[in-house]
Amino acid sequence: MNEELWQLYQNTVFVLNNSLVKCGEWQSGNWAVISVRNPRGEIIQAELNRVNEASCRRQLNHKGLEYFRIYGCSPTLDFIEPSYCIKVPSKTFARGFADQYRQNAIFWIEADQLWLVPIEVSPFQDAHLGCFSKRILGIDIDQFKSRYRV
Repeated sequence: MNEELWQLYQNTVFVLNNSLVKCGEWQSGNWAVISVRNPRGEIIQAELNRVNEASCRRQLNHKGLEYFRIYGCSPTLDFIEPSYCIKVPSKTFARGFADQYRQNAIFWIEADQLWLVPIEVSPFQDAHLGCFSKRILGIDIDQFKSRYRV
């Protein structure tokens, strides 16, 4: 991962179901936003991304972990990455899970505080990004999915 990509990750905003926004589910416990698409930031075929997503859901269901769909986006919405927000037992667990899918980083949420956490040993350190709730875009999820075909 290079510096430019690390900086882009730090500007991520999120879209999720409005009912989840209202209940503030992520304000208790430890949550990690993890994508299983495009390993190590390399764009791969859509079919391979679907295989990774199916594998991820099977693992999450098998482990009995609570999760919901979330979309990590550039502020201009010209890049959208479907991901999962997963209630996890620890940051170590989340990093290991993301590493299985060869991801560069995760977003860690604890008490509405958002952190960008690198997966591999690198020159990058965990970066505090402020309140997670302030990074949620107030967009109707159905309109978002229809407009951006995600």
